[in-house]
Amino acid sequence: MSFFARRPREPAERFPGDLLGVLERFGRFESGPQGSEADYDEFVRRLFVPYVEQANNDPHDFFSDLQAVVADDAGGYATFGAARLVWELLTGEVKYKPPAPALALVRAGIEFKRAHGLALTFWEMDLSRPAT
Repeated sequence: MSFFARRPREPAERFPGDLLGVLERFGRFESGPQGSEADYDEFVRRLFVPYVEQANNDPHDFFSDLQAVVADDAGGYATFGAARLVWELLTGEVKYKPPAPALALVRAGIEFKRAHGLALTFWEMDLSRPAT
């Protein structure tokens, strides 16, 4: 039970209203693709192709907006989907120096993986270390 009433957040204008559901399906797929009946082509069409340019041209604002979409994610799968989307979308130098909102999503994905007993990738293990 929540002590505070939560108002639903409107997704950023750049995203369709059903993005949270798509991210949840993507997160479930990424956490267990063998048992998933998800359509990977849907993720390519709905998550990768339309956003790769935006994510790399203005990564800070793009991933800030994506954070707002998953802010009220109750089960964690949409947040994990958004965390995986960071890796799928970023290219070039931005991939190795992601902005703070992208790192926050990845760290949330790391916490999700730890809570669900999923193995971390090399990149995630490096990011999960405390900053010095």
